[in-house]
Amino acid sequence: MANFRMKASEKRIPGIPKTLRVAGIDYKVILADFMQDDEGSLLGVHDFFEGWLGIDVCVRKNKDLAKIILLHEAIHAIDKHAKTGLVEEQIVALANGIYALLKNNPKVWRF
Repeated sequence: MANFRMKASEKRIPGIPKTLRVAGIDYKVILADFMQDDEGSLLGVHDFFEGWLGIDVCVRKNKDLAKIILLHEAIHAIDKHAKTGLVEEQIVALANGIYALLKNNPKVWRF
């Protein structure tokens, strides 16, 4: 993440946890007032080595989008752990598809 910048936020998004366990590791979920890198603004980001996932609080009014972004970043972390080498388009497709599957079939996915 070259020239990555982020400002942490005090705001919370309902339904978004403070930590998320991915591949046996607790990742801190950081909400940010802004995140950007050399390519521009970001809605989500993950840091595998530092163990955190970030979400821009600009999505707080759209809970579905916030959860998709969290899932997207978690899939990045899973990809790093599993060393599968997924590309961004595959991660986008998986996050959107898995989220729709879980949301549209809530009785099946109770734990």
